[in-house]
Amino acid sequence: MERTFRRRVSPDEVVSPELARHLTEISRRIGRQVGVLVERGGTIRNVVVGDASKLDLPDVGRLRGGVGRFRGLRLVHTHLKG
Repeated sequence: MERTFRRRVSPDEVVSPELARHLTEISRRIGRQVGVLVERGGTIRNVVVGDASKLDLPDVGRLRGGVGRFRGLRLVHTHLKG
């Protein structure tokens, strides 16, 4: 899991193929959903591990980044079925 924090995603991609494979491998190995919160710049901010049926997200605050802006985070996560 620690290696997951060191990965980056290009700002113009939702997820890189390498990160998608990495998350899928971890999820299959541990039998749980796995997700990452990625900042606009491509830095992984949080790694989240759920159970087989759900993923509980950390509190990222309620405030937006500014008027007319979102927080700048995207969630990429696995499902075990599918």
